[in-house]
Amino acid sequence: MATDTRRWHNFMSANWAWKQADAIAEDQETHGSAFVPIILGSDKTTVLVATGQNDYYPLYMSIGNVHDNIQRAHHNALVLIGFLAMPKTTKQHVNTTAFCQFQRQLFHSSLSMTMKSRFCCPALFVIGVQSHTIQSLVTQK
Repeated sequence: MATDTRRWHNFMSANWAWKQADAIAEDQETHGSAFVPIILGSDKTTVLVATGQNDYYPLYMSIGNVHDNIQRAHHNALVLIGFLAMPKTTKQHVNTTAFCQFQRQLFHSSLSMTMKSRFCCPALFVIGVQSHTIQSLVTQK
């Protein structure tokens, strides 16, 4: 394994989760709430059809407080929420600053539009006896 490769394992066991819990504990209004980090993931997928090759970037969402062995086994822990746009260009322009900037802007604006309806404002969900969740968005590449 290369030294510059990151591998996420048992996401909620890291210091970041404890820092989030400490921040939640400091706010009296959030006592009794459950912290539910939202994890997004995307990777290039190639679909071969009779007419040619199509590339897609499926966007998946999961919650971070699902144990790692459940995440890997896909026991309904992942949900497909969309496909991200993949701009194409000629070999001449593929490494130009303008095209790379366009790709980044398209990626981030696509994520923004996709998640806008889900995270337009802070939300507390009440289920039965005053159960609350606090959401936090986490992205992985």
